[in-house]
Amino acid sequence: MLLVFVLAAAFRLKEVPRLQHAGQPPALLSVLRRKEVLAFFASTALMVAAHSSLYTFYSLYLERQGYSKTVTGLMWSVGVVAEVLLFYYQAPLFKRWGARKLMYACFAAGVLRFALIGAAPHALAVLVLAQVMHSATFALHHSASVQTMQRWFGGALQARGQALYISISYGVGATAGSLGLTQVWQVAGPQAIYYVASGLVALGAVAAGLSYRWQQR
Repeated sequence: MLLVFVLAAAFRLKEVPRLQHAGQPPALLSVLRRKEVLAFFASTALMVAAHSSLYTFYSLYLERQGYSKTVTGLMWSVGVVAEVLLFYYQAPLFKRWGARKLMYACFAAGVLRFALIGAAPHALAVLVLAQVMHSATFALHHSASVQTMQRWFGGALQARGQALYISISYGVGATAGSLGLTQVWQVAGPQAIYYVASGLVALGAVAAGLSYRWQQR
């Protein structure tokens, strides 16, 4: 029934006139060869790979720790509410701090968040705090990534840049993360995947730092 309503809403959408951009856009491959762009996509893929510890394993993880399905559902709800609120109120943050500083804050929050999930699975308050941090590690990171990407994929390249961002980050990153963390779960146990996820975020922070450094040069 929900999909029926979605379909009805889709038929109400109006076609937006296609924008005409002046001049020829740079070749897509020439943009992708730039090391700061490659480092940026590596950073986003690593962040999403870390989040596969949640998307693939979090419900199973909470079940292993003895939490009920009701608590598990509420934990997911906390994360969703936090990200929606961040998306709604994010404009003043970007106006004051800018994408680069907020990106670093996202990675710092991610390192802490996943380490907390692995270290304190029986402390419900800690897990709630970690879910609230989804507002930074997912929502704020996504917005900062899109804003950063616009400096390379503006104008006529904007749509292809967005497609590459989704494909590399959520396609390659999430798939590799899920497969790799499955092996960690089987070999080292459930808590270990969150320590590995914290490490993946740290590597992503290094890649992001290199990207911004090379941009400045």
